[in-house]
Amino acid sequence: MAASARVVIVGGGVTGLSTAYHLAQRSGVEVVLLEKGPVGDGSSTRAGGICTSQLWAQVPIQVRVIALRRFKELSEELPDYTYHDVGCLNLFDPEELELRLQMKKLWDQYSVANELLDADEMRRRWPALVIEDDIHGFLDERGGYSEPDEYVPALAAGCRRRGVDIREFTAISEPAIESGRCTGVRTASGVVEADRVLSATHAWSDTVLAQAGYQMPCKLFVHQRFVTSPMPRPVALPAVNHHPGGCYFRPADGNRMLLGIGSPDRMERPALAADERMAGLTIDEEHFARERERHLRHVDLGGPISFEITKIGITAHSVDGEPIMGPVPSVEGLFVAGCLHSGGFAYNPGAGYVLAEMLADETPSVDMSYYAADRFDPAEVQEFMATKIREGEQSHIRGRSKRH
Repeated sequence: MAASARVVIVGGGVTGLSTAYHLAQRSGVEVVLLEKGPVGDGSSTRAGGICTSQLWAQVPIQVRVIALRRFKELSEELPDYTYHDVGCLNLFDPEELELRLQMKKLWDQYSVANELLDADEMRRRWPALVIEDDIHGFLDERGGYSEPDEYVPALAAGCRRRGVDIREFTAISEPAIESGRCTGVRTASGVVEADRVLSATHAWSDTVLAQAGYQMPCKLFVHQRFVTSPMPRPVALPAVNHHPGGCYFRPADGNRMLLGIGSPDRMERPALAADERMAGLTIDEEHFARERERHLRHVDLGGPISFEITKIGITAHSVDGEPIMGPVPSVEGLFVAGCLHSGGFAYNPGAGYVLAEMLADETPSVDMSYYAADRFDPAEVQEFMATKIREGEQSHIRGRSKRH
């Protein structure tokens, strides 16, 4: 990148904000962030906020290790934000446990905390946890959670302190492309010129990138999280990913608990229109009232539990289940970050860190070809996009792609 350059980031969720924050610390780089609504108006403030680095492959593990380190550091850098390092407990049944035991060597290689606990030990440490005898857990002691409603405004304020020009309520119509190069973005007020443009627009990616001739090969699913009313005493639990139960839960501010529930039978949904907001998403309240009661069997918080907050967002999953981050094929100067599955919030400080390196023409800390936008087999993409799937089927996507 030239000694003086302008980068425009489209999308004011955690990925866009984190990239802006990390990029703005570099001298000579002007960063402009455009958001069609207020920052965090998409899935970011509707996220579960849980983070662990116990993933399934080298590069995702490396990015999450960076993310966990940065969450801790951001607790010091950002006023009004605290990373809750209560640990992340990942629960597995006997069949899944065998698969995770095969990953232990990889976790050890990258210093990922992974203490294996049986049911008795987990009950001893966390009496509020109700689990079957055959369940085991891997504890990531560096894992934990953030409160999105606290993190997003703190990160945005940090961006502004570093000189990022955040323009809320500024929608773009398309990237400005001349002779195969992206020269900025078009808005109602005219072209915002840039040396490089990053689209971090999540469920709106197709809308933003259509004029660049790139379709994000991804499936979108509505996802819901619920927060309880205050409990009589603090919720003494780590962040828990209960894989056999199809849910996750963690403590939440004000002696509350957050519960996230999957919907395996629900079909994918189409891409969001340019003017569509996640605030307009709905769910079947009666169905999820029953689902909440069913999943509450995993905890004993010492009294009746009621729910007072519902958060509805969208998760995005690519052909192979992995994020897409890097240059858009055939358009110089245009970059994309998306399809961060259900872990976009957990990825964000790591994703922003390595995307900033890439946008600044530095050597990224990880092998970014793993996330390349052109890594997929075109025939497989065509089949994937033509096939309608249910949410429960997307969990089997990972590892399908032949990867170019």
